[in-house]
Amino acid sequence: MFSSRPLMIASALALPLMAGAAFNLTNTNTVLAASGFVLAAPEPEPVPRRWELQIEAQPLRMAYADVPGVGSRPFYYLTYKATNVTGKEQTLAVSFELSTGDGNVFRAGRGVPLEVTKQVIEHVGNPLLQDPIGILGPIQHGRENAREGIVIWPLEDFTPDALIVYAAGFSGETATIELPKVDVEGKTDGKADAGAKATEAKKDEGNAAVAAGQPATAVVTPKAEKADAGKVILRKTKVLEFKVPGEMTNLRDAAIPLLSERWIMR
Repeated sequence: MFSSRPLMIASALALPLMAGAAFNLTNTNTVLAASGFVLAAPEPEPVPRRWELQIEAQPLRMAYADVPGVGSRPFYYLTYKATNVTGKEQTLAVSFELSTGDGNVFRAGRGVPLEVTKQVIEHVGNPLLQDPIGILGPIQHGRENAREGIVIWPLEDFTPDALIVYAAGFSGETATIELPKVDVEGKTDGKADAGAKATEAKKDEGNAAVAAGQPATAVVTPKAEKADAGKVILRKTKVLEFKVPGEMTNLRDAAIPLLSERWIMR
C-alpha cells in the first residue's frame, strides 16, 4: 500500500529511551527492537471491536499567511470530515502529526499563531469548517452530524522526502506492549572508566597481599542494575500518505493528492 519510501515511524513513536535500550520501528513489519529483544508490535483488529469514527481527508495544500511581526510565511493545511456512525455519542479528541521523511515529525498547530489559523480558514471559504480547538468535544451519531475541521503546520522544507500525516483520536482501540527488563552495563563515561580502573587496582593490591601472606582487602564488584522498561500504550492511528510534488516554492494552493491510507498501532 505504501511506496518503498521509509515512513520514519520510529521518530514519530517517541518511545521512552532507557539506558542500554534502543528502539526502532519499521513500516514493513512494525517491529520493536529493545536491547537484543525483538518484539512484534500488534496490528489493528481486522474487525474493529471498539468505537471508530470515519475520517475523510482532503488533499494536503500549501498557503501563505501573514505572521504578525514576521511577514508572509508558507504553511501546510489539511481539511477533513469526521463522522460518527457508532450508534451513540462519542468524544472527538483528535491530534495530527506530519512527517516529512527526514526523521522530523511536527505536531499540527505548533508554531501556528491564532491569526494564521483565522487567515487560512478564511482562505478555504468553508463556513462549516471548525478550527482545531472548536472541533473538539461531543460528536453525535449520524452523517448529518458530521464535523469538518482543519489542521495547519508551518512549512519548513520546500523539498520534503515524504509527506505523511498521522491522525489519532478517531478510534478507541489501544494495545499495550510490555517491554523487557534491561541490564544496564558497559558504562562509557569517564567516571565509569575511572571506577573500573580503581576496582582493578584494588584486585591487584589484594592479590599482592595474599602473595605476601597478608590479609587481603575485600573487593566488592557491583552487580548489573536492572531497569524496568515498563509499558508502552499504542493507539490505533490513521496514516495518510500524500504524493511529494518535488519543489514546492511555487506550488501555492495546488492540491497535493492523497496516495494511500491505512490504520496502524502507534
